[in-house]
Amino acid sequence: MNEASLVGLTDLYCTGELLAAVQRAGIWSDSKDFVDTPIKPPHVSGDVLLAWRRYPRDEGNDIRERTDDEVRAFVARYFEAGPARPVEGGEVDVDDARATLPDWDPDGPAFANDLADPKLRDFARRVHALWPSLARPPWTDPPATDHPGWRSTLLPLPRAAIVPGERFRETYYWDSYWTALGLLASGMRSTAAGLCENMLSLVDAHGFMPNGARVYYLNRSQPPVLASTVAAVCGVGGTAGGGMELDAALAARSLPTLAREWEHLTGPRRTVRVRSRRDPTATHAMYRYWAYTDEPRPESWREDVEVCANCESIDGKRRIYRDVASAAESGHDFGSRWLATAGENEVAPGETSAGERRADPASLASIRTTRIVPADLNGFMLRYAADVAAIARAVNDDATAARFESEANRIRVALREVLWDEETGRWRDLLLSDWDEDDWEEVPLVHATRADDGFIPGTRASDWIPLWCGAVAAGSREAIRAVDALRTSGLVLPGGIATSLAHTGHQWDYPNAWAPLVHALCEGCDAFGGDAGGQLAREVATRWVRGNATALERTGYMHEKYDARNAQAGAGGGGEYSPQRGFGWSNGVALHFLRRYFASGAGGSERREVGHSEVGHSESTHSLPDGVMRP
Repeated sequence: MNEASLVGLTDLYCTGELLAAVQRAGIWSDSKDFVDTPIKPPHVSGDVLLAWRRYPRDEGNDIRERTDDEVRAFVARYFEAGPARPVEGGEVDVDDARATLPDWDPDGPAFANDLADPKLRDFARRVHALWPSLARPPWTDPPATDHPGWRSTLLPLPRAAIVPGERFRETYYWDSYWTALGLLASGMRSTAAGLCENMLSLVDAHGFMPNGARVYYLNRSQPPVLASTVAAVCGVGGTAGGGMELDAALAARSLPTLAREWEHLTGPRRTVRVRSRRDPTATHAMYRYWAYTDEPRPESWREDVEVCANCESIDGKRRIYRDVASAAESGHDFGSRWLATAGENEVAPGETSAGERRADPASLASIRTTRIVPADLNGFMLRYAADVAAIARAVNDDATAARFESEANRIRVALREVLWDEETGRWRDLLLSDWDEDDWEEVPLVHATRADDGFIPGTRASDWIPLWCGAVAAGSREAIRAVDALRTSGLVLPGGIATSLAHTGHQWDYPNAWAPLVHALCEGCDAFGGDAGGQLAREVATRWVRGNATALERTGYMHEKYDARNAQAGAGGGGEYSPQRGFGWSNGVALHFLRRYFASGAGGSERREVGHSEVGHSESTHSLPDGVMRP
């Protein structure tokens, strides 16, 4: 996509009067549907913008707003009828599937034959059969300017993509890591390598991997897992298991691109310097989420405007819009951790809060994402650096390896000194003292030490992400302490690991459990937490797989999130959109867990090198009983 087309599509779909008018008219119930709707041929973005400016709006000598009917008529003339939202699943045309996914086997993944339980064998094959319905062919732009790519917000991708499902009809950043793990479990390494190539191409084009492969996502990213995805697919560090040979070509090709994204991730707006909690004379550079926008998200325009309905200050609205978009960058959109009410409405460990709650959209007005130094993000940054170092070592690029090993060690120290809470045995989000950042000039924030207001109240699954990322040595006192703290936290429930203890109605809170968090915490406990960590990981993974299988049998679908309160409760709820089905990362984690914990001859935990000694656990999980296993 050339620069002129990118600018034109941004002006049309991401800002301005036309976007506001279409979203206010409510032509589609989902705000995202408009910005995913292509322009009708033969028009392009410039034609539509010019036509909008000329569209009749005078009534006598008065200038009036266009009516909703006029807006609807304009949209019908210049835009397609709307994006398709297929329901993932159903019959698969094998020839069509193999055309897009040549390495997909219609007979199912090879490891399914090693599953002793026939119900789990059938579950593995049913989940594997979902890949074709989530596949999208390459989206590339030939030189001809009348190509429909110029009329869509989709960003070009050179290889077939696997999308999450339903309204999420494009590639997403952090989803792709867990999707890739599932593809590897399915024996689809070529397709998984294609996911890597797609993300690397987006970094090459834009300097970072955006939230998703849409023009309107180019002002923010997501949790940085590209290096982990490349490492898993390349067979570096044993992160995906299976004894794969090194893909040296992909590893070498990725290194300059990963180094480029690192520069974005450590940029001035994203980096803050904070004091050690152990030694007040020492300071550390750490990281926060920061979206480069102060306007409503185009794909959630109505929702964002509603949040700011009672905010009279323009600067106040700008700040809320930025913090809302930054929370979306975190992947946790939305949860109480970002709000001034963090820590309220928590369910006591050992108790259950029944029923559903509806989140109050106005609660997001207290959002303060950019004032928070998140434990999970800084863990992801550690893991990113460690993975780049491991990839570089694998292809004998010692200079790059040494650079990123140094970065990983620096972040590991910062996590211990700033975010580790000895009292509770976990890492915690830190709240920065308020500071006026409305000046958009790039200032050397990294050199100015920020005061803080202490840890954010509340207990969240994200507090244990640094364990998975190698923040402490395997088998260390801190690792064992963290596993015990998780086991007794109240987050570990019959259906998985709840996102938090706060029952707010936000989707990244109690009682929802999400595949990426469940996977990361299981892997962290297994790899670093000794025998007790391995046991907890196997128990949670078993509940998760059996719960997913039960939900698929009962509802016919895999879901984006699940209710952790009951092993058979099924889909989770809450959020600013209806619960989605499909679903890329849920499928990926289910297949990964099945191969790792249930297949006969499954070895120990996947050994992981992140600058510490390795640890593994033997396991034989077929015999684990059905039903709820409480820690």
